[in-house]
Amino acid sequence: MNRSQVINELAEFISVPSVSANTKKSRTNAVNFLQEKLVSLGFTVELLLNGDDPATIYARRPDAKGSKTIGIYGHYDVQPEDPADEWSTDPFTLTLKNGNFYGRGTADNKDHIIQNIVSIEELILSQSLKNTIVFILEGEEETGSENFLSYIEKLKKKLAEVDVFSSLMLKCMQNMSR
Repeated sequence: MNRSQVINELAEFISVPSVSANTKKSRTNAVNFLQEKLVSLGFTVELLLNGDDPATIYARRPDAKGSKTIGIYGHYDVQPEDPADEWSTDPFTLTLKNGNFYGRGTADNKDHIIQNIVSIEELILSQSLKNTIVFILEGEEETGSENFLSYIEKLKKKLAEVDVFSSLMLKCMQNMSR
C-alpha cells in the first residue's frame, strides 16, 4: 500500500464523526467502517453491545498453528470538536498543514488504528504475517469506558490466548482478576 492510499484510509476514518458524547449513529458508522475493513482482511469480527452503548469490536485473524497471538487495543471514539469556532480547519476532514495532519482523532486514536490495520494488511499481502492478530477496539474510551471491563470479562477465555498485548489491556485484565 502506498502512502497516498494510507492517507486516504485515514481521511475516510477521520471523516466519520464518532464523538463519544454524541449520537450512537456516528459511532455505528465508525464500527461499520472498521468491521468492513477487518472482514476484508480475513478477520472474524464480533460486536459486543450493552443496550445503546457504542460497540466494542473483537476481531481475530488466525495464522499458522503454533504462532504467537498479538493483541492490539485502540478506541475509535473521539472528543467533541467544541469549541468548533477555534478550529482553523474542518475537524472531520483530514488536513495537511505545515507538515502536520489535523482532524479529530488524528493523534488519539484513529491514526493508531489505521496504522496497525494497514501494517497488517501489508504483511498479509506480502505473505509475511506469521502471527495471529487480535484487535479490541472500543467506542467509549473518551467517556470513561463504562462497559469495557464487562466486555473484557466476556472475552476472558479468548483474551487468555493472546501472548502479547498493550499495557492498557494488561491492566484491565489484572483488575478483573482481583
